[in-house]
Amino acid sequence: MYPELIHQMVLERTARFQRDADRYRRAREAHIRPPQPVRTAIELRLSACREELECLARRRGATGRSTE
Repeated sequence: MYPELIHQMVLERTARFQRDADRYRRAREAHIRPPQPVRTAIELRLSACREELECLARRRGATGRSTE
């Protein structure tokens, strides 16, 4: 093949690899979300549920009913 044609093919292939790498990097960054707000919301809900269950257990224990 002609050296100039090979050179152009190499340049095009390199540019394509760079475009693909940039596209992949942007896609990864778009999908990375900070998990902290969701985790905090879940932990708060679990905490509230736990407190409610403990409160219900105390009430049930105070009335003298068995759980079985």
